[in-house]
Amino acid sequence: MALLVASSWVPPLAIAAVAVALLGGFLATWAATIEFREWKNRAAHEGESARAAERDRTRVFHARQREVLATVDARTRAVQDSLNQAMTSLGESEAQASRLRGDNEALTIENGELRAENGVLRTRLEQASSTVEDADVVSLPVRLTTEESQRWDDLEAPTVVNLDLVRLANPLLDEVKQAHAN
Repeated sequence: MALLVASSWVPPLAIAAVAVALLGGFLATWAATIEFREWKNRAAHEGESARAAERDRTRVFHARQREVLATVDARTRAVQDSLNQAMTSLGESEAQASRLRGDNEALTIENGELRAENGVLRTRLEQASSTVEDADVVSLPVRLTTEESQRWDDLEAPTVVNLDLVRLANPLLDEVKQAHAN
C-alpha cells in the first residue's frame, strides 16, 4: 500500500517537477537574455568610445602629419629658391668667366702687339743713342751783358727773365682764366 500511495503522488509531483523545471528554464533564459542585452549594450558603448578615441588619435596624427608636411614643404621651397638663386648666380658667373676669357685673349694679343712695338721703340732708341754718341756738341750762343743790363741789376730792377719767373710762380688771374677757358 505504501507503494500505491506513493504511486498516486507521482503524477502530480512529476507535473510539479516539470513545471518547476520549465519555470527555472524560463527564468534562466530570461536572465541570460537580460545579461546578453547588457553585455551587447556595454560592448556597443565600449566600441563607440574606442572608435571615438581612434578618430581623435587619427585626427591628431593627421594634424601632425600636415604640420610635418608643411614644414618639409617650406624647407623644400626655401632650398628650391636657394638652388634657383645659385643656378642664376652660376649662369652669371659662367657668362662673366667667358667674358673674362675673351678679355684675357684680347689682352694677350694686345700685350704681344705692345711688346713688339716696345721692341721696335727700343731698337730706335738704341739707334738714336748711338747716333747721339757720335754727334758733335756745339755750344749755343749766349747773350752778353751790356752796360745797360748791368744798370738794371745795380738798381735791383726786375729783368725780363725775373718777370717771367714771377709770372710763372704767381700767374695773373686773366692768364689763369684764359688757360682754363681752353
